[in-house]
Parts: sequence; structure tokens; C-alpha cells
Amino acid sequence: MNNISVFETNFLIFEPVSSGDVDFIYQLRSNRKDNFLKKIPKAKKIQIDYLNQYQQKFYNNEEIYYKIIEKKNLSKVGLVRITNLKDIERIGWESLIIKSESEPTTGLDACLSIYSLTFDILKKKYLGPWIVTKENEKMMKIHHYMNIVDILKENENNFILEVKKEKYLRQKKAFNNVKLGIINSYYE
Repeated sequence: MNNISVFETNFLIFEPVSSGDVDFIYQLRSNRKDNFLKKIPKAKKIQIDYLNQYQQKFYNNEEIYYKIIEKKNLSKVGLVRITNLKDIERIGWESLIIKSESEPTTGLDACLSIYSLTFDILKKKYLGPWIVTKENEKMMKIHHYMNIVDILKENENNFILEVKKEKYLRQKKAFNNVKLGIINSYYE
């Protein structure tokens, strides 16, 4: 099993993006307040082309680009991309964006849910490495709070991070006690 198309936690639903999500993706990625991703061009057509390229990677079982939906009101509040699905030992993740007006625990729940997907469902040994810019202090605070992520490298602008399965398993119970990062159902 390498490809989970939809999964749900206590508070969130992760669904693959579709061509109908272009406006949401464009709006979220264009809002510099909510993200630290590379700036995107002003033309929405470029986002449509990117999404079309992504669809081929999805069909080839290489990656999944999820929209994150809060169950409470069924509103789309974020995005995350899962990469390297064909790797035997690890998967990657990139481009996590959560709207600032989402529930306060949504970012933490999204991170923990990706960890659970990686280690509990897909049975991988590693998540990452991935890059977080040093400007993204909010994300680094979340990682520091969880005490799960290791900094592999650092340069003047970025941290390169990774999670090992053993470290995740040591911390998992504390977060499960507050009902975060628990995958209740998933579909291939």
C-alpha cells in the first residue's frame, strides 16, 4: 500500500486536490500572510498548468497533493503535498499551508496526521528530509513543541528536517491523548 487517496482524523479530512480546487489553491498560495512557499506568478494559468503536471504524478503514484478540510464546518483550510511515494523507506512532504483563520490546533493536527500516515499506515521508517525557511518561525515552534523533528542541516536561510519512526512513536501517545493526529479512516 503506497497510495492513500483520502484519510480522516478526528478533526480533519485530507482529500486529493482536483481541477476544481484551482481557485482555492491559487488564493491560498497567493496569500503571503499564510505561507512561506516560493512566490507564485500572478497568472492563474500557471497554477492550472502546475496542477495538470501534478495530476500525472498522482496517476503514476509518485505524490499526492491534499486539500485539508476542517470537519467542524467542512471548510477547506489548507494544503499539503506528499512526495516520494515509491521510496521503500521514506516519503517526503512539502508545501504545507494552513489558513490563519483556521482552528488553532489545525496546523498541529495536520503535522501529526502526516506523521501518522507515514509511520502507522504506510509503515515507512523516515519522513523527509524537507526544507523549512528560517522565516517560518511558526512552523519551527510547532516542530520544537512536538519534539519529534530532527534538524539534519542548517544554512543561513533554511533548516533541513527529518522525522524518524522511533522518535515519532515515543511522542505519539502524548498527542493521541488530546485526540490529535489520529487517523480514523483511509481509502486507497
